[in-house]
Amino acid sequence: MIKIIGAGVSGLSCGIRLLEAGFDVQIVADRLPPQTTSNVAAAFWLPFHVQPLDNALQWAAVTYEAFAALTQDRESGVSFRPFIDLHPTKQTAPPAWTAAAPNWRRATTDELPAGCADGFSADVPLAQSPIYLPYLINRFKSMGGKIQQLAARLSSLHEVTASDRLIVNCAGLGARALCDDEAVMPIRGQVIRTTNPGLRRILTYESDHELAYIIPRDEDVVLGGTVEAGDWSEAVREESAEKILALCTQLEPTLANATILEHRVGLRPGRTAIRLEAEQFPNGTTVIHNYGHGGGGYALSWGCADAVVKMAQSA
Repeated sequence: MIKIIGAGVSGLSCGIRLLEAGFDVQIVADRLPPQTTSNVAAAFWLPFHVQPLDNALQWAAVTYEAFAALTQDRESGVSFRPFIDLHPTKQTAPPAWTAAAPNWRRATTDELPAGCADGFSADVPLAQSPIYLPYLINRFKSMGGKIQQLAARLSSLHEVTASDRLIVNCAGLGARALCDDEAVMPIRGQVIRTTNPGLRRILTYESDHELAYIIPRDEDVVLGGTVEAGDWSEAVREESAEKILALCTQLEPTLANATILEHRVGLRPGRTAIRLEAEQFPNGTTVIHNYGHGGGGYALSWGCADAVVKMAQSA
């Protein structure tokens, strides 16, 4: 049996792919949805702040196709949405994500909000996390996968490598302590959830000193955000909330009519580079590490899961 550490989007995606490949799989985690970081994520397809970029774009392209297939399943909570990546100045080259997105184009002038000089558009998958994560759990269990909720977070890989021969480490931010990996760091993201005044278009905006994103879902809109590396605080900051709301309303004025439902903070599991590799332990156990996805957990999930399956088959 393969044991997977972590029940976020990476762990669940790996579990499903490994079951499809014929393995017996058990997920162990101290937190299950809706208590995971994956539940806070805006969860649309965009390889955001991830390295190494070449590998990330390959995994993102695979994930795009997997999400496209999931749009045919109404229970998945995945659908295509129009998306524009906005910029305050004219860009000399398209952003890196366009290399993995089919049918992207430059936004027309009339599509650009006030204060934006350039933009790049595509139809991208949106996974509504309150629907998508339960869907993944149900799919995993229906295929024979098992889930065990731990009373406390694992403090060492030796707690599982002593008895299991093949481990997949999708511990996210927990991998810092679990693997004694100081390259893992939190990337604090604060968001606001509001009612949806009729929006469908996803917008992102980033300048040298500002970041905003507007993610309309069926029942609400997720507004962000912050990218604060090394910040462990999960407390809501009023100043950040005010900036998020002001910039998002500037980009999408109809948000002035929206009602605030909730403020949330999530700690993205960042790393200097994604760790996706197999490690051999002296006792014969193989640990396949799959963590450090930062803001690209959803956008890389299925591509990384496919890579994990290949490593597991080799092991």
